Amino acid sequence: MSEPIKGLLSVNSYHYVRGGSDAMYFSHAQVFQRAGWENTFFSMKHPDNRPCDTEQYFAERIDFDMSVGLAERMIQAGRIIYSRQAESRLLALLNTRRVDVAHFHCIYHHLSPSVLVAARRRGIPTVMTAHDLKIACPAYKMMNSGGVCERCKGGKVWNVLTHRCIKDSSAASALIAVESAVHKSLRLYDRFTDRIVVPSRFYFDKLVEWGWRPEKLAYVPNFIEPPPTVPTGVGDYFLYLGRIATEKGLRTFVRAAALAGVPVKIAGTGPDLQSLQQFAQTLAAPVEFVGFKSGEALWSLVD
Repeated sequence: MSEPIKGLLSVNSYHYVRGGSDAMYFSHAQVFQRAGWENTFFSMKHPDNRPCDTEQYFAERIDFDMSVGLAERMIQAGRIIYSRQAESRLLALLNTRRVDVAHFHCIYHHLSPSVLVAARRRGIPTVMTAHDLKIACPAYKMMNSGGVCERCKGGKVWNVLTHRCIKDSSAASALIAVESAVHKSLRLYDRFTDRIVVPSRFYFDKLVEWGWRPEKLAYVPNFIEPPPTVPTGVGDYFLYLGRIATEKGLRTFVRAAALAGVPVKIAGTGPDLQSLQQFAQTLAAPVEFVGFKSGEALWSLVD
């Protein structure tokens, strides 16, 4: 008698690729599918989502649109801290699927740790990948407009409001300060996960420094699917591919290109694209911005 097919539940705020964490959400599921597992997805409803056979269970969209009324904003604020809607809809989904392991990705704000509670209520082993430093720093990346910041270490989350770390907004920062205070006081991410996967040694060490137990963490690097052919030899330019954001250190990259006179291509998009283009132009750096690339178009740049 053959063993039943094992089931993987993958949970992420977005069911389309808008950044690296979303790409890993799909890539991890694909790896498990090739190994013979059956995939189940849970996410938030969004017009850009990929088609999914479980989308009727997805949580309603939270888009932080300030044009909505005060009552709706208050409802969304409550769901950011703890979404009972996401919890109940995931429980309903779990009534229809076999799940042996649940893998959570970026669930902050849009789904909340309520989905971790739902999985635990069903007795499902839970793993969460820390694609950023949110489970330590309320503002995700231990940076603000003043540079590197670790003022919230030790539970001092009021600093996120004091320094307006979220979009330089007092209202948004206050909400996230409350969210972080509630989650940390109840230890939701610690109590309702079996393992936290970290993609770098730096994240591992930094989370331990901020109070996470080393035995709770597992270092598993991110990966990419290999190209059809492996490039050989030395190329004639340096390539960056990824999100264009302050924490990536791309100004240092562009400044080095200007000083060395070495051609650089930057593939990707992000919130700092325009300012980085202006910075490169000011330095007369030999940098070409080629936009978002994927698949063969991306690998042609590597080749």
